[in-house]
Amino acid sequence: MSLPTLEEAEQAITLGKRIGSGAFRNVYRLNTSKWVYKVDHNKGDTDFGTNSAEIKNFYRLCDILSSGNVRIPKMQMLSTGVIAAEYIEGRIPEDCFWLSSCECKKDDLIDGECWYKVTTKILRFKIADVQPSNVRIVDNVVYVIDLGA
Repeated sequence: MSLPTLEEAEQAITLGKRIGSGAFRNVYRLNTSKWVYKVDHNKGDTDFGTNSAEIKNFYRLCDILSSGNVRIPKMQMLSTGVIAAEYIEGRIPEDCFWLSSCECKKDDLIDGECWYKVTTKILRFKIADVQPSNVRIVDNVVYVIDLGA
């Protein structure tokens, strides 16, 4: 996989497609790229912002969540307020984890465990905002694609 560049990030922001947005940032991608670019709305502040929190969480968790059935994508801070993250294409899990206990009996299993149980494992790593749109499932592996605060 080629390394992300600030030039590609600028192209994605200008010419690419916005594939996600939230209260604190937007996410852009060029169709042919293996990277997404997360642009913090508060990109001028290096100590505050979702990207600052996300990159801190990435470094805190990259060794712990590099294998097994819960993982995080590769990430790199490109400039103040712009993070490149590996693009993970997978399915969004079922919503059963919103329940206080899983009674869905759906076939949404990760290594034999329902999504609700996998979610409780993710939460022990103190990752905020765990919800279906912030994870992808690929080959029985859950990727947490948003590590922001």
